[in-house]
Amino acid sequence: MGFQSERKGLVTTAGTNHYPREFHLWDLPQKQIFGRLDDDYRRVLISSLVERLGIVTLSELLNVDPVTVREWTVDSSDQLAGQRSGYLRLDVLFRVAHIAGNGFSANEIEGHVTALKGYRRSLPAYDIRFPFVESSSMIRLLMHFIGDGSLYPTVGSTKPSAYTNKNAILRKGFISCLKEIFGDVSTCVRERTSDLDRAHVSVPKWISYVVAHFYPDALFGQLQARLPIAIFSLPRKLQTEAIRTLADDDGSVQELCIRFVSGSRTLLEDTRRLMLQIVQEDPELSRSEKDTLGNALSSVRQQRNWYRLDVGFRAFKWYRRTIGFSHPDKKRELDFRIRAAQRSRLLDTLTHDFLILSELLSGQRTAQDIAIANFIREEYVHAALRYHSARGRVVKCGKSLKRKKAAWRWALTDCGRKWVHTLSVANKRRSKDFMREALPHRDYMRYRWLKSVELTPE
Repeated sequence: MGFQSERKGLVTTAGTNHYPREFHLWDLPQKQIFGRLDDDYRRVLISSLVERLGIVTLSELLNVDPVTVREWTVDSSDQLAGQRSGYLRLDVLFRVAHIAGNGFSANEIEGHVTALKGYRRSLPAYDIRFPFVESSSMIRLLMHFIGDGSLYPTVGSTKPSAYTNKNAILRKGFISCLKEIFGDVSTCVRERTSDLDRAHVSVPKWISYVVAHFYPDALFGQLQARLPIAIFSLPRKLQTEAIRTLADDDGSVQELCIRFVSGSRTLLEDTRRLMLQIVQEDPELSRSEKDTLGNALSSVRQQRNWYRLDVGFRAFKWYRRTIGFSHPDKKRELDFRIRAAQRSRLLDTLTHDFLILSELLSGQRTAQDIAIANFIREEYVHAALRYHSARGRVVKCGKSLKRKKAAWRWALTDCGRKWVHTLSVANKRRSKDFMREALPHRDYMRYRWLKSVELTPE
């Protein structure tokens, strides 16, 4: 059962623990949102009140100007109608319903609302469908505003509400969430034109009022963001959706961890608490597995002016199965890290070095390029390059600027090319006796532990 709202007879699930929650017209912020009724219904509703009470009396009861009441009785396409003739502020609209009596119920009025907007020249949303359901789209929208969004729900604030992300797929997904919840929303999409002008999607200001009204204890902003308490009571599917969306915006896949970074310590602590809750409530995990995953989740740590939360490598498979990414690059990176770790465990040091150095026969490469090409963990590549650099087989040739972080490019020396041929022969024979005779003692000690696996390309 929902609770009775302040308006007698209106039942809502917006303030209950019943899921999925539903938000009706009367659950929206009443003084900041205007609703547009279809012309025929609005004319009949207002005209009946004008005939019964008179335009002056009605305007006094509604606390609006008589000219505004007169505009409500005219078709919105009429030249005599004002720009806001079809829109009534929601608190005024429900006073109209109360004065009209049983002939015009609030539920009936909700069915005739065709558009919503904010004050003045705010961009409207058409084809509104009530009720708004607390679905995956609503959770994604909320978390995008908390993550890479800027949302200023304070009435009178001139700061725009927008979502900023350079990934076009995530921006399109954000717009899709808006349309799924609010119908045909007018947005302003801007692609990146310079380093100072980032790609973003600007949304009507009134949407920030609605989102903040649905989740009143959520905080937004780079330094003070935090999750709403309602997140911890949502079904598991929506909780994982919340973490996935935040990871798309503020997460990254590292060699040994999935890292969340934020200027708000509270946001990361809430995220950690939510992730631990999902782990403990996962019916497919044993007690020991839950303990392992709990230990893989680090505490929130400060790094310069930011805070970070790390999900350790031991939780990678669980994270991919349970939460995952929507961001295509991060999803691909997570898959690579897991596959590279699995393959690296199967290969011995001799095979590792042969694959790594053979990649340099084609030209200069960074350690990450070599790791991706051969599905080997990047730390193994770095270790091998350091080892062979000390023996004059590879050299650094400057930094590559193709990636976010500049990385050293490596190349083979003449000695290194000869060494690749030696490793090729050793890898084919895979004999300790041959390696003891053909390789220097230090290299033999590096390669003496052989695994009986067949080398197949990934």
